[in-house]
Amino acid sequence: NDWVNPIPNTAGGDPTGYLQVYKLVTLVHPDETEETLFDGTVGLNYCEPHVEDFALNLAKGHYQIKAAVHIIGPEMITVTKEGGIIEIPNPFVCQWINVTFDFWVTISEDISGAYFDTWHAGYEEVPAPDCKVDIRDIAAAAAAFGSYPGAENWNSVADLTKDYKVDIRDIAAIAAQYGFA
Repeated sequence: NDWVNPIPNTAGGDPTGYLQVYKLVTLVHPDETEETLFDGTVGLNYCEPHVEDFALNLAKGHYQIKAAVHIIGPEMITVTKEGGIIEIPNPFVCQWINVTFDFWVTISEDISGAYFDTWHAGYEEVPAPDCKVDIRDIAAAAAAFGSYPGAENWNSVADLTKDYKVDIRDIAAIAAQYGFA
């Protein structure tokens, strides 16, 4: 039953209480230098989302956000079950969770480059732009010219005007930014 409920002996209830977590968040710049955005301990409540906001002024290029989280405590967690409240050992103590997010800073008219799969069903591939507007961007929009969602040559990234069709307005928007690098 652990594959359905990862915390053993907790059928019927979610863990409640407070977690103490060490968190290290870094930004990797295009030149591969790293900038620490957060390094310290935070308190979280079980089963509640935790969101961090960072205001960054970034130049164009490929960046990464790396987050490393280490759950420090508590040693025991409280779980409400059908028959009452129980305390069980915290199965997450001393585990590290490491996540890396890739993102690119560019302009919307930069539509050509590589694509990578998100590995999530129902989501299309995510574009990885080349950070310049050139003939390849115009060619990508031209290849999708006249298309709409569901068409074989549909490219949502080429629909810059977000009117669910790739037309001359989209190609003109790219041409207006031609040479951006």
